[in-house]
Amino acid sequence: MTDLRDMAHRCYHAYLDKDRAAIEALIAEDFHFSSPLDNRIDRKTYFERCWPSSETISDFRFIRLVEHGHQVFVTYEGLWRGLLRTMRVPLLVLHGTADPIFPSQHGALLAESVTGVRFAKLEGGGHELHSRHWDRIIEAIAAHAANPGHSAKTGMQTAFETGAK
Repeated sequence: MTDLRDMAHRCYHAYLDKDRAAIEALIAEDFHFSSPLDNRIDRKTYFERCWPSSETISDFRFIRLVEHGHQVFVTYEGLWRGLLRTMRVPLLVLHGTADPIFPSQHGALLAESVTGVRFAKLEGGGHELHSRHWDRIIEAIAAHAANPGHSAKTGMQTAFETGAK
């Protein structure tokens, strides 16, 4: 592992360990961070905007760490479970089993992390909702709306699966 890739690993682990002193020592004053939500934010903004989320992350799984010049590009999957367990609202999770962006385990983990959830697996479904699943999606939404399966007192959890037609 190269020095920059090793440094990226150490930054993510400091974030995971909630060790702000360690991450501050690792990143330079001219540090910039980009993500799907942020585009080239500076070090100060990173700590204001991103650091508070370190409280809710429980793990990272690195997919790619690619060094290019003085930059490291990181693709990872993160598990945010802390605040999800405090949710007390009826929730329906629809997830395709063939999602190329978020594997079906993501939907299952979300369903496991929230009290009072219904999980509908769309067999063969991808990342987007496709017309071939509309009947199943409507069925799942109608069942959820008729009986959300949530009780704040009991924390009841219900689950069902939808099959391919």
